[in-house]
Amino acid sequence: MAKHPQPPPDAPLRQSGTQLVKSAKSRGIYIILGLFFGLLGVHNFYAGRLGIGLAQLLITCILGWFVVGLFITAIWVLIELFTVTKDGAGDAFA
Repeated sequence: MAKHPQPPPDAPLRQSGTQLVKSAKSRGIYIILGLFFGLLGVHNFYAGRLGIGLAQLLITCILGWFVVGLFITAIWVLIELFTVTKDGAGDAFA
């Protein structure tokens, strides 16, 4: 096997030309997903808030049979649609 030569320790580091591109999440899409699929937590999965989305999904699936779960999650979703302004990474919605 051929070994690649190591640069000397005092050599300047080269940066590769790659950049990390982060796409901004849209608040409008967040609200639309919340209105249509909010009981399943889809809007939170879209925003990168996976724990909250999973909690809403589980409450709806487990307690939804008793209708109480639907009311709990519906009120939770309505509050979120008016108050959440940042995604899961802490970046403001576009």
